[in-house]
Amino acid sequence: MEELKEYVRSRVPVRAALVGRAGLDGLVEDAVAEWPISPLMECAHGTSMERKVLDGLSGRVRRRRQRYGFIWSLLLASALSAVIRIILEWWLSRPANRVKLAGWQCASRGES
Repeated sequence: MEELKEYVRSRVPVRAALVGRAGLDGLVEDAVAEWPISPLMECAHGTSMERKVLDGLSGRVRRRRQRYGFIWSLLLASALSAVIRIILEWWLSRPANRVKLAGWQCASRGES
């Protein structure tokens, strides 16, 4: 998963980088754990259905991050939007990336 974290960190806008390396890495880990593989495989890129699936992902990741204070939550929400967009770009770029993400997701859930 380090490959994906590095990819995200190298492409994240400055405003999203305000959460720091650990914050970005945590968002990547949460996004991978919650990534909706099957629904995204069924959606065409750029459609309203894809947007709904990604909005649901954003909500699930935000719920994982509720332990933070209000201001920090606003920063994380801004960064989360960028992280999801960057991971989607990475996900769509190569079929091998979809396989990698599925493997990382299984590992994060303790599955083999």
